[in-house]
Parts: sequence; structure tokens; C-alpha cells
Amino acid sequence: MAEAARAAHAAMEARPAEEIATEIQRLENRTFRGQSGIAALADLRCARTAALTCEADAAKAADLARKRALIAASRGRFYAVTFTKKDGAHRVMKIQPPTLKFHVKGDAASDAGQRAAATRATRHPHLLPVWDAEAKAPRYVNLETVSRIAVNGRVHTFNA
Repeated sequence: MAEAARAAHAAMEARPAEEIATEIQRLENRTFRGQSGIAALADLRCARTAALTCEADAAKAADLARKRALIAASRGRFYAVTFTKKDGAHRVMKIQPPTLKFHVKGDAASDAGQRAAATRATRHPHLLPVWDAEAKAPRYVNLETVSRIAVNGRVHTFNA
């Protein structure tokens, strides 16, 4: 019985949040719900919350993928990124993509350095390592806070 309930709940969460909201409204507008109706309403509300979270995560992942694709489209040319720093300040960084690979050790790094890089990549997938052309140093850009990318003569803006 518990497995069937879990399967039904998972199937409910797979539905779009708007469809679940319509179902919730239909149940709320009933004159009489009964115990089963109240339980179904509670399940639908939980499923809608889960569906909204899933849809937001998918939208966020698509936005990050679009930003990465734009940066990859620079094909080694300089580009500028406008983003919000952790302290809230806005920053414009001029980036030179091919230079970073000459300053990062990669396979020649120590085991601890390789593990640290792998851990950082898994814990913070939204951080993009770049080479700051003005500071002549490696930096990280938080793709979640990028508001503008100027690449290949075009300017792309985002809601950060």
C-alpha cells in the first residue's frame, strides 16, 4: 500500500504545477469534501510545491546552460561579463579565455589540488573559472548573478 501511495505521489509531482493548481481549485470549490477530499487536497498542495520547485530548478539550469554556451561561443576572443559580486557590488570583467589554460595546472597539479578542483566543480557548478585580462589573474564568475555578457559584438542581458 505504501509503495502504491509513493508511486501515485511521484506521478502527481511529475504533472505541471499549473495543472495541479487547477485540480486544487476544483477541490477547494466543492461544497463537501469529506476526509478523502481533505487528504487529496493536502497531497495536491504538496505536489504543487514540489512541481514548482522542479520547474524553477529546470529554468535555472537552462539559464546557466545558455550563459555557458554564450561564453563558449567566444571561441577564444575577449568578452566582457557584468555580474554582481558576493558583497553586492556590480563588476564588469574583461575575460581572455585561452590564457586560463596556461595558468591552471590540470593533470600536473598535486593530488590535493585535483581533489579541490573536483570538489569545487561539484559543490559550485555555477562558478566559472576565467582569466581576468585586466588583473592578469584567474578568477571565478558566478553565473547565477551574471546580468550581461558582451561577446562577438553582441550584448546579451539577463535577469540576475
